[in-house]
Amino acid sequence: VRYMQNHLQQGCCIDTLAELCFMSRSTFYRRFRACFHTSPAEWHMRLRIEKSEELLRSGMYTAERVSAQMGFCDAAHFCRTFYRITGKYAREYRPRAYRT
Repeated sequence: VRYMQNHLQQGCCIDTLAELCFMSRSTFYRRFRACFHTSPAEWHMRLRIEKSEELLRSGMYTAERVSAQMGFCDAAHFCRTFYRITGKYAREYRPRAYRT
């Protein structure tokens, strides 16, 4: 979990996570899912979106900057993923003073 939190900008490789936990890939996946009730990839994506929410609320970052900083391939992909997970548009998280 700590590894995933410290590597938000990078993709989440289940083989690396399993190796860090001294487990096989299938055992790690099964135990992670039993503990967190979601896949490692989905959990990692939620962590990335939570961090993105913080950055957007600060008012110092646009969706484009957040998407680049959080390792998304482009702003459109970030915005779709953000909406899928939060149910809100990324622009809604920016303080009113910064909206254009």
